[in-house]
Amino acid sequence: MNRVFWVFAIFGLCVVGCNKTSNSGNQTINQSSTAGSRVTTATPAGQPTKSTEQAGKKLSAENQGDVSGAYFPAGDLPDDFNEIEHLALSTLDDQGNPAPLNGFLRPKQKSAKDYKLLNLRLNGNEISFSTTMVGKVSYSFKGRFETMGNFPENPPATDRIVLTGELLKMIDGGAPVAGANVSFTYSAGG
Repeated sequence: MNRVFWVFAIFGLCVVGCNKTSNSGNQTINQSSTAGSRVTTATPAGQPTKSTEQAGKKLSAENQGDVSGAYFPAGDLPDDFNEIEHLALSTLDDQGNPAPLNGFLRPKQKSAKDYKLLNLRLNGNEISFSTTMVGKVSYSFKGRFETMGNFPENPPATDRIVLTGELLKMIDGGAPVAGANVSFTYSAGG
C-alpha cells in the first residue's frame, strides 16, 4: 500500500512539474532540510541567472534521460543495511519545479528521518553520493545504472535490475563499518 501511495505521489509531482514553466530567471539553490524527510530549496528573487527549467533540461540531456523515481533493493539487504526501504531520486524541488538531481534514502521505520543525499554525482551511467548523518549513522554509495532513459515516461520493468553498486555504512562520520554490493529495481514513486 505504501509503495502505491508513493508511486502516485511522485507521479503527481512529475505531472505538476511538467506542466509548469519557469519565467522567473531565478536559480534554485539547495538548502539543508531541518524538517527531516523533505529536500528544501529556495529561489532568491532578483538574481539574473539561467532558469531552473533550463538547468533541469541540461542535467537530463547530459545524463541521457531522467532517472527520477524510487529504487527498491532487489531482495533482502544484509543485516547492517536492513533499515533502508528505498532510494529516491528526483529532478524536481518540493514545489514541483525543475531542480538539480537530488534525493534521499528512506528508512523502513515511518518515524525515522530520511538520509538526504549529499555530493550527488551522475556522470553518464555512473552515480555516487553520501548522505547526511541521522543519529550517528550515514551512508555512501558508488555504482552504475545498468540502463538509462526517461524512467518517469518509459519505466523499466519492475523486476529488472537497473542500478548496482557498493553501499557503505559509517558511524559518527568515521571509516566504513559495513559494506555490501546492492542491486535496485525501479518504481515511478518514491
